[in-house]
This record gives sequence, structure tokens and C-alpha cells, in this order.
Amino acid sequence: MVARLSARARPLSWRSAEPGRPSLIFRSAKEEEAPELKALYEGAWGNGITIAESQLVSKMRMFPEGQIVGEHPDSGLAASMINIMLAGFDGTGFTPGYEKVSGGRTFSTHTPLEQILDNGQMPVALCMSIAVRKEFSQHGYALETLNHAIRFAEENGILAVPYSAPRGFASAREKNPSLEIVPYLHMSVPSGMTYDEHIARVRRINHVGRIARAFRMRDGVAGVMEVTGDLYREYQEMGRDRPDTPWERLAYFRFFARDGEQFFKVYGRYPLMEDFCLLTGRKPLDSVMRMHVDNGARFIRDGSASLSGVFEGSRPEDKAALGYNVLLTYGYHPLLGQDYVES
Repeated sequence: MVARLSARARPLSWRSAEPGRPSLIFRSAKEEEAPELKALYEGAWGNGITIAESQLVSKMRMFPEGQIVGEHPDSGLAASMINIMLAGFDGTGFTPGYEKVSGGRTFSTHTPLEQILDNGQMPVALCMSIAVRKEFSQHGYALETLNHAIRFAEENGILAVPYSAPRGFASAREKNPSLEIVPYLHMSVPSGMTYDEHIARVRRINHVGRIARAFRMRDGVAGVMEVTGDLYREYQEMGRDRPDTPWERLAYFRFFARDGEQFFKVYGRYPLMEDFCLLTGRKPLDSVMRMHVDNGARFIRDGSASLSGVFEGSRPEDKAALGYNVLLTYGYHPLLGQDYVES
């Protein structure tokens, strides 16, 4: 049963558990703090990227539960913010482009949950943007805020879908002007972890349901397979993929060519980039994609496993990402190219 999204049913004000440091207190954004939140976003994004107070207020009025502020417990400052809109999905593809999907950034395209369900569609929580106050940028608050939004979606029976920007793409394109976005998203770097640290991490993530479900073995057991020390070290020693590395020489494609059949025997499907990273301890070259993949997200794909949520010219003002947005998902469903999970 899908919970009704209502401030009366479930107040959005609680302290998340992040051991070892002060945790944020999450609550709904307030219209009167729109000037402060505008400054938070613009300070975090930089590069002249702006947001209007009227856009923030419009979001709050359309979907107040989805405009979430992370408040610092000591200073009371708004340390982070994430905004969410709901959309219905029926398998025909997401509307490309930030401008169109957000209704010209007015949030008018937000669809109430009841309407989505009445239309027989799958409800999706599009995480449209996230920002962290500059002085807190090294505190891990971006991931903490993202995980709060994911839990919010999961508790209401909705799939969390970040509308993310590959913020390292412009830098990579400077080094290789002919580099295309899909090869870039398949580039990886060593994690720097020891083998024992990697195995400990695999055992931890096997306790996270959304990741374990992506690794359902043929015998019914769910979980990431533990690779041998020799295999782990081999992929770590491959070094960094560079922007000028030929497609077929990327670490992922070397893994696919050599170990893809073994992966198929275990899992009944061929390995994707996200599988490769979780198995071998490598990480996506792009830092934003790295945060999501490390956190258990999967790229949205079509029936042939090709990336289907990569949008050119989505946010032209985002020069670091060359205007691109990439959709990932924290919920698995055949309509999102996750056909290895029961619908």
C-alpha cells in the first residue's frame, strides 16, 4: 500500500543517524526563507548558476513535502536543501531536458500521487537538485540529504530517481575534445582501498536491500559476489581510465570481455558498469556518478541495456556538465531497465 503524502500523516522533521559527527535535522522548507535558500543554492553551485526566489516558492506550494531542508543541529543554519517533484512513468520514456520536465522551472509539472496512481502509472520521485552550504561542503551532508530523500520516497512506495549532472565532463572534454558522454560515464578509477577494506564494504552493502536485489544469483541467493584478491588487485592496478583511453581499453570493457561470461553464469545477465564498480572496487571517474553508484544507484536503461536517461542540453547554464543531465534510479523495476528484479 502506498502511503499518502501528507504533512499531517508524517511530519518531515527528524534527525537522521549519521554516526561520528553532528547529524542534520530535516524539515520542510519555509516560504519566508526563500532568500536564504536562494543564497545557499547559488553559493553551492557557483559559476553564475542562479535560481529565482519565485521558483523556490513555487516548488514549496506545489509539493511542500518534497522541498526538504537539512538544518545544522548546532547553528540552526539551513546547511542543505534537496527538492523533489513527482511524475508518473509508464515505460514510454522520461521527458528529456530539465526545462521541460520542470515546466520551465515552475514545478507546474509536478503530479499528485493520487493522480499518478489513478492513471495506472508508476510513481517516480525526481530529485531535481541538491545543494550544500559552502562551509559544510566537506561534511558529507550532500549524501546524508540525498539518503533522507531516498528514504522519504521508499517509505511512500515511490521510486527515487536523481536528475544528476556529470560535473566532471567539461574537464574531461578539455583533455579530449572528441570524448562523448556515454564512454565518459563508463570510465573508472581505482578506489585506493585494500582488499580487506573492499571485502568488508561488500559485506556491508550486501545488507542493503536495494543493492542485494540487483545481484540476485541464479540459485536465488542475493548479494554481491566476493572476488578473489588476485582479481581485485588486477583491476586496481589497471590505473585510471583517461579521457583519451579508447572505448575498448576502458577497464570496464576489459572486465566485460574477460569475465562477462562468468558473471552471466552466476547472475543470469551480463555485467553493467555499476556491477563492475561494486565487484572490483573501482569507482566512476565522474565524482557525482561516483557518489550515486557507491550509494547503490543504477543508471536508467532501455530493453537493450543502453543508457536511456542521458539528456544533452538539459541545463545549458551548467558549464561543468556541458549542459548534460543523467537519470539514475534507487528503485528497481523492469520499466527502468532493471529486468532482473521481479516486478
